[in-house]
Amino acid sequence: MTKVLVIVPLPLGEEAVERRRRQLQHVKLGPDMEFDFRPVKAGPIHFMGRHDEIFMEFAIFEAGLTAAEEGYDAVCVDTTSDSGVAELRSMLDIPVIATGRSAMLYSLMLANNFSLLGMYDPDFSESRDATRIFINRFSISQALANIAHRRPLSDTWRL
Repeated sequence: MTKVLVIVPLPLGEEAVERRRRQLQHVKLGPDMEFDFRPVKAGPIHFMGRHDEIFMEFAIFEAGLTAAEEGYDAVCVDTTSDSGVAELRSMLDIPVIATGRSAMLYSLMLANNFSLLGMYDPDFSESRDATRIFINRFSISQALANIAHRRPLSDTWRL
């Protein structure tokens, strides 16, 4: 059986972690795969700038650092920012994957460009800076057609 550690990038309670775990019901994976979800011990609530990015990277790094010793065959970081992935890859001898870059590259297999939907407040400079850092991290900004954002606690999307 293949064991995968899924790192949840927020310090969530068991009920919230269980909601993430239930998402696996909607994908078809190999029959011999076991997924363990582990939230970070501490981390930022909002991703509003470089200070939060560093905090998140350390939290994810700490959560996954002993994965191989614990018997896991792979680590999946459950965040589109791919925070902590490079750091974990430098320390672990097992595969470390995340959702950000892979989702964007998959989008480019379907079309020549893509748009991002995000939850942040664009009126705060920290939000704009975090978005710019995020986009530049993946070196594929030339394929980004648009960013739509939704203010936290709002159902209104705006371009």
